[in-house]
Amino acid sequence: MAAYDSKRSPGAVARLLPCLLDRLTDEAPGCQLEAAESGPSGQSRLRAAVLRDLDWLMNATRPGAGESLEAWPEARRSVLNYGLPALGGQTRSTLDLQGLERAIREAILRFEPRLLPDTLEVEAEAPWLPPGPEGQYRISLRISGQIRAQPMPLELLLRTEWDLETGQVLLSELKA
Repeated sequence: MAAYDSKRSPGAVARLLPCLLDRLTDEAPGCQLEAAESGPSGQSRLRAAVLRDLDWLMNATRPGAGESLEAWPEARRSVLNYGLPALGGQTRSTLDLQGLERAIREAILRFEPRLLPDTLEVEAEAPWLPPGPEGQYRISLRISGQIRAQPMPLELLLRTEWDLETGQVLLSELKA
């Protein structure tokens, strides 16, 4: 994501550019005109792109703890470490929820720069399934924050439902 700097380009209106993938993807190859990125439709496309990219991030598994990258801090912060830790074989009762909250927040801050860092919160919620065998393999998390946008940031409120058996994360937007 990039923004025009009004100090470098006088008179320019600060606006956010879509991520590189979205700029390279032509949704209408037969149309010679490009769609405008401002206004409500631009904001809804921005929100949809952030949700899509967060879904990809939440459903990607980064290399396990066995592949320690302590000696290469740049690699730890690179796309080589994209995704979240593998949680297979764990149950809700054996999982370090605070550690998971931290890992998710760090991954989002590292790989989703369109979110304002100071506004990002990740919290584990009470089990969304009743106690029992099925509920032991599911986690529900609430993610909130703001998306960088002009003229003002967009609120973002998400719920993730994480199946520990399959590793699949369902991301849904909540209305504030």
